[in-house]
Amino acid sequence: MVYADSSRALHSAPHSLATTEFPLPSRPSEETKLVSVEGPRWASYIKGVLALSNGRVCDIPAFDAAVATTVPLGGGLSSSAALEVATCLFVEELIRPASLGLSLQQKALLCQEAEHRYAHVPCGIMDQFVSAMAKEGHALFLDCRDRSTECVPLSSQDLVILVTNSNVHHELVNNEYGQRRSTCESVCQKLKKPFLRDVTLEELEANKSSLTELEFRRARHVVGEIKRTFEAVQALKDGDYARFGRLMNESHDSLRDDYEVSCAELDELVTLARQDKGVYGSRMTGGGFGGCTVTLLKAEAVERVKERINGIDISHKKKNTARREPKSNDLYLRLLVKLYRFLARRTDAPFNRVVLKRLYMSRINRPPISISRVSRQMRSDDRKGKVAVVIGTVTDDIRLFKLQKLTVCALHVTEGARARILKAGGEVLTLDQLALKAPKGENTILLQGRRKAREAVKHFGPAPGSRHSHTKPYGPRTNGRKN
Repeated sequence: MVYADSSRALHSAPHSLATTEFPLPSRPSEETKLVSVEGPRWASYIKGVLALSNGRVCDIPAFDAAVATTVPLGGGLSSSAALEVATCLFVEELIRPASLGLSLQQKALLCQEAEHRYAHVPCGIMDQFVSAMAKEGHALFLDCRDRSTECVPLSSQDLVILVTNSNVHHELVNNEYGQRRSTCESVCQKLKKPFLRDVTLEELEANKSSLTELEFRRARHVVGEIKRTFEAVQALKDGDYARFGRLMNESHDSLRDDYEVSCAELDELVTLARQDKGVYGSRMTGGGFGGCTVTLLKAEAVERVKERINGIDISHKKKNTARREPKSNDLYLRLLVKLYRFLARRTDAPFNRVVLKRLYMSRINRPPISISRVSRQMRSDDRKGKVAVVIGTVTDDIRLFKLQKLTVCALHVTEGARARILKAGGEVLTLDQLALKAPKGENTILLQGRRKAREAVKHFGPAPGSRHSHTKPYGPRTNGRKN
């Protein structure tokens, strides 16, 4: 709730019932680029809109208000833009019969400025424009060059848009967005172009030698995404949803490999959705690093896809004795089950619920293994070309200057480690790709991080490592080392 007297307002977020109160902010000077805001972060978006609106026509009176939403916060569904636009419309109602005198486009731009100056997020204009100008039953095509918009019909009765929440919290203020934007601006400077919109894929390829490997991949995603956007608009106008779905798939693959803003949970959701024949396409949405996926599919496939995503089948090998766990929304558990099923096929080991449970209990502190350690253990001639299957997280190691070509599949690969592997010409496989590449575990080497993976090692056999590996029992002391 918002409680106020003549000088203050108190806001409450319904998800946590948190409250905050503050004096109604005044309009900042044009010289003030960033405004320091105290209190919870969600209130920054409201304060920014209030400050930029206050005094534009008249002073905003003190007010009581409650914020209610069905949009998951941090889900990559533009909850911040929705809150900003809702606040702007609320202010207009509050000061009637006066008016802010702003068009929908100008309101969107005011909200973008509020996010820049008060939330300190260098966002674009898409989220605010959609929140302010979208039309039911249509997709909004926004040309950021001239800020023109077009509502494209997307309302076939046989068509459903399915949004799935990975429950991995997404937050743009961790500077990842800013880093990628800076990289793209660097490419523009090197190519002497005002925007990547003015660069073609052919020009990018021709100037590849003048860019770093990271700059090239980031720019390739942006240039390719712009091209895909124009093709997608035409596909919707033509009613060609199969083509539109293929473009969605290409977009996600580029976001995952070139722009590197996806994560294992999002990739898993996309893979599960794409397995159904009734699905046209599926991709992550929002700024990445968590949040939601959006899937375009036929109406008759909705229940099948929901069942596929929600259900966990941990059966393996014996068709007549299939086991099924209760449905779960935990993406980490589903990833872990997939790895467990692979390990079981690899060793013909019987199912053991305790092993799976103890592996799951390590989810908060996934057992880490550095990329340098993976490199050392995969260096011998008999392991070259094989897949390193890691029970845990593969982390980067700044001490490693040169990395050989590796193929890795793990529960999680950090962004730095993924970039190093791809730069060396290697490959990072999802668990589904691993199952297709090695159904029985052929040409795979099992590795694990320290301590947390002991139960898996005891059940499936020791992973290759040094003779003093922690997985081997203590024997007679020899210079303080294990046997």
